[in-house]
This record gives sequence, structure tokens and C-alpha cells, in this order.
Amino acid sequence: MSRSLDIAKMLRVTEIDNTDNNPLITNTNQLGGGMDSSAVQSVPMQYYETLDSLPITNLSIGLQAFVEENRKHYVSNGSGWYNTGYSIGASPYWDSDPLPTYEIVDSQTPLIVIAKPQDSDTANFINQSFGSDSAQYMATISNDSSVFTFTPKTKVEIGNAVAAGNLTDSDGDFVYTFKWSDGINFVAKEVTITYNATGFIVLPFVNGGDRGFVFAGRKWPASYNSTTGSNNVSYVGIQYFNTTSPGNASSFGNLDAGSVNEDGYPGSSNSWCDNAAGNMSNGTRALIGAGNNYQSLTNNDYIQYITCATFNSVAIFGQLTRGGYGKGGTSDGIKALMSDGGNRRQIDYVTIDTTGNASDFGDMQSYSSRGAGFSDGVKCVWNVGQSASYGYEYVTAATLSNATTFGYAVQSRYDASCAHGNTTYGMTMGGDTNGSTAISSVEYIVFQTLGNATNWGSSLPQTRKNNAGCGNSNTAFSCGGEDASGNGYLNNIYAISMDVVGNSASDFGDLAVNHQSGVGNSGNAA
Repeated sequence: MSRSLDIAKMLRVTEIDNTDNNPLITNTNQLGGGMDSSAVQSVPMQYYETLDSLPITNLSIGLQAFVEENRKHYVSNGSGWYNTGYSIGASPYWDSDPLPTYEIVDSQTPLIVIAKPQDSDTANFINQSFGSDSAQYMATISNDSSVFTFTPKTKVEIGNAVAAGNLTDSDGDFVYTFKWSDGINFVAKEVTITYNATGFIVLPFVNGGDRGFVFAGRKWPASYNSTTGSNNVSYVGIQYFNTTSPGNASSFGNLDAGSVNEDGYPGSSNSWCDNAAGNMSNGTRALIGAGNNYQSLTNNDYIQYITCATFNSVAIFGQLTRGGYGKGGTSDGIKALMSDGGNRRQIDYVTIDTTGNASDFGDMQSYSSRGAGFSDGVKCVWNVGQSASYGYEYVTAATLSNATTFGYAVQSRYDASCAHGNTTYGMTMGGDTNGSTAISSVEYIVFQTLGNATNWGSSLPQTRKNNAGCGNSNTAFSCGGEDASGNGYLNNIYAISMDVVGNSASDFGDLAVNHQSGVGNSGNAA
């Protein structure tokens, strides 16, 4: 008998027996001891293996039954059974049961988990798996049928998530729920996936590392140079030191691996790197861009790079859109950005992992020459340098755009090439006020709050301009430079702990060469 006919029959009987149109559900007295709606709802469902096993006596109104044979639901009217039309399918179950916990072992190795369901009714399943909020910032999750792949986010991506407040730190875990449905029923299991980054991730990367570098510049003293009529000459050497413990710098090699005469004169134009762009690194590679030759005032347009952990590994990266000197470099660990440094405002950029020529990122609001840049891993900021605005400008490195005003400097700082940033502060150390008078003051910005720079509260132990800046996640270094007399080159390395505003600079060690107009950088020692 069809369901429609069943319903019609029931309604007809109801109409014949209920000529006064009394309510169908009322109290038990009105029904002569019959069951009310709450009583009906309390009747448990009985289980029967076959249709023939359904009882035909001692039935009560609202009695429910499930028959395994056809997986149908039945309800009794007190005298018989009615098929409600609901088919109850078998529940899915795990064929390959996920473990309760997993671990992502490092940033290079995807985690593979098999979560395979089975069901006696169907082979068609709906994937309803999902992760906790933090999962999207720690791994990219995909699946091919029942094989789930958790590809770890890179150190830079996780660093950006930490800096943006989406993750509390680089170590932690997230919850992922594997869930499959057959359209009616489902099977699910919640697992915890741990991603402890300590030891293989330094987050976020902000041009910091255990090895500090000072590139090129000019050295003193040297034998007399007839071209310039002075005793200082362009220097193409690279110096390095350990940023984690005080000590002196050592020689790393020469830029462009070019020949150098007894006065340090570059044998290749690619090596001319006075007033170049630095502070561009991803930890593995450190870049230096453009610069000029002090003797001939000839500019170059090359970008060179080193592999930080491997000595004497200098190579050409590519070319800038325009050569010159006084460019300011900064990086978010993925892109390296360089301000123009002359009377143009263009910002060049390259992707550090891939060698090649630079492209146009956008424009500065005003020209900024002989300054420097720093980053918190998200914002890339340039300090004043020789700029008419005496302001700080910034871009978000992930998006090509023109620079925006960050704030104004405490004072004008020509030759402000000594800078470093961590996740909180961007610091400018030394420089000079008018192109000749060196200063010792230090100022800083707070990356998370756009606004003017503030005095750090303590100064360098000596006045210095054209000094090189680098650092690690906590300490900024001022390396070498020129003193107030205008002709004495310095070799002191000063360190400032950036964990508390106002910390004093301390004597960290000495450069191998008295030196100015170089640029700093940093990266990993291994």
C-alpha cells in the first residue's frame, strides 16, 4: 500500500470517528487512558531484525521500531504498523583510523595523514574535515581522497603571522578534525598537530642572524692615491663577526671576487660599493646593491650576494634598473627593496631566493639619499637620509605600492646609513646634521604604531657618520664610520640591546679595517 493511500485512509477514519472534531491529542482521561504526546515521545524505539518479527499484539499508540532487514522506521497506531518512509543508512566507520596526535618535524617536510572511511551502504563520502583557527597560519592543508597533506608554512609566513597577531609565537599546535559523511551519518576524529619551530625557524625574520657583515666602503690608512689626492681608497672587502658574543671582526673575502691592488683599488667595476644598499637578507643569502667608486666617482648598477654560511661565495645576483650610490636597502626576508638614492623616487625590488634583475616596486614620496632601511618582517621602512622631508617612509613588502609616510625624524640625519630593526623597533644610529658634523644620538620608531621617531635615551660612545648597521633579533650594531673631524676612520663595533628602550651602547669589538661608507647585513652562520 502506498504512503499516500495510508495517509488518506487514516484521515478518513479520523473524520468518521471524530464527528465532533475533537482534538486528536488531549489528556489521558479524554482518551480513556490513551497516551498523550509526551508519553508517545517517551516510547523507546525497538529493534527487530526482520519485518516478520514485528509484533502484532499488545501494541500501543506511538510504539516505534527499526527493522534491520530493510533499514526502515515504523510507528504503531495501536492496532498495526505504519512505515514512516524514513530509510536509516548504516553509519560510516574508520578503515584507516587517524592517530590522536601528529608532529610536523620541520619547515621543509609535509605531514601526510591517511583518514579513510568505509560504509556498507555507499562509497560516496562528503569531506567535512576542518581545522582550528590557527591551522591556516601554520600549514597549507589539502587532500586527495583520504590522503591529507599538511604543508608547513615557511619561516617568513609564520613570522608574518606572529607579527600580525594571528599566532602567539612560532611554536605551538593546532587541532584538526577529520570528518566524513555519507549524507546522513558521519564519522569524525579530532587530532592535535604540533609544529614546534624552535631550532629550525627564526621568526619573524628581520634581517637578523648570528653572523653580522660589513660590506665594502672606504678604508684608511692606505698609500697615497694620485686620483683623489688623499690616503683613503675604495674598499671591496667583506668583514664578519659573531652577533651572539663580543669579539672582533674577520675578513670574509672580496665583492665580485675581483682583483684588488695594494691600495685596495677594485679590479672590477662591479665591486665599487661605496654608499651601497644593504640590510637585505633572508638568512641564507645577504645582498648588496649598487654603490660607487670613491676614486673615480663611477657608479655601478649591480646587485651582488653572498651565501652567509659559506666563505668567499660572492656572486652577481642581477642588475638594478639604475645604478648609483646612497641607496637604502631593506627586506621582509622574501623581497629585497632598494630606494633610488638620487633625485629619483623609484623603489627597486628582487626576490631573494631567485637571482635576476630588479623590477619597479613603486615610488618614494620624496627622494632619500645616503640613508638606510629596516624591517619588522612585514613593514619595510626607510629613514631620513639626505631628504628634504626628514621623514620615515614605508611600504608593506608583500604588496607592490608607493611608499607612505610613517612619521618624522627627531632631527635631520644626513649619512644615516646605520640602521637595524627587530619585531618592535626600527633604530637609526649616528649620522650627521648637515653633511659635515657627525653625531652620536640614536632614535627609533615603533613598527606597530605609525608616528614620529623618538630619542632612544642613550647615545653611541662617540660621534660617527657613514657607519654600517646590522643586528640579530635583539641587538643592533653600529660598525665603523667617520668621526667628527671628517678624516679619521673608525673600527669600533658598538652593540645596543633593543629589549628595553634606553639601553646604553657597549663596546662589542673591532673591525679588521678602519672603515666608513660601508653597509651592514646579517644572516645565518650555518
